[in-house]
Amino acid sequence: MKQQINRPIVTKGSPVVPIFAALTMLGLSIYAFPFLLDEIKSGWAYSPAVVFGDGTKVYHNTSPAAYWVSVAIPMVGFVAMPILSIFVLCGVVIDHKRKVAAAAKEKAQRDA
Repeated sequence: MKQQINRPIVTKGSPVVPIFAALTMLGLSIYAFPFLLDEIKSGWAYSPAVVFGDGTKVYHNTSPAAYWVSVAIPMVGFVAMPILSIFVLCGVVIDHKRKVAAAAKEKAQRDA
């Protein structure tokens, strides 16, 4: 027997913004994959300080710990973004189903 859970419908607006956000995260993750793979294959990566104007390269042979930290930061994003985008898309679908069910229930109550 399915348990009935009465959760409120959270969103009132259009699901366009969450869908675009999820697709953007998924697209950025797919776009970043070749660069991340190239960094791992070549054995060097840019330092995370490249954001602040220091474009130094970190080589795997000279400092492995700094290299793996420099590679781990984009890798976490590469792994996290598809997971987050899938959760956002699932949330949009669940929210849409709740809205449809609530509208059908309201219509049935009006007709009765």
